[in-house]
Amino acid sequence: MLRRRIALRALDPVCSLTVMADPAGDEATASCLAMVDTGATRTAIPLRVLEMLSIYPLDLGLVTDFRGEDHLVPVYRARVRVDGLGDYELRVWHTLRNDAAIGWDVLERFTVSLNLA
Repeated sequence: MLRRRIALRALDPVCSLTVMADPAGDEATASCLAMVDTGATRTAIPLRVLEMLSIYPLDLGLVTDFRGEDHLVPVYRARVRVDGLGDYELRVWHTLRNDAAIGWDVLERFTVSLNLA
């Protein structure tokens, strides 16, 4: 599999993330800032964005937090456009934060390097 190389600057918002209500991308959209979270297996979208677009949970998934504790959390299907990286149909978690977290479900498609300069 061919991977594109991307470079990220430390502590900067990575990009804008657009969530589309319709998987074909033909209906309402909402945008938010997105940060890379190398500890996240899945991308997380702000709950307010999912609710604004009437995207509802499909099922529950098991997530392990940073303390090693397991939790059942809602899983959503969303079509997301990561600015500069492309469009993806993903199974995502929600977050109560205002910005999204881009997880390994997107990052594994690229070779990622971090520029600390």
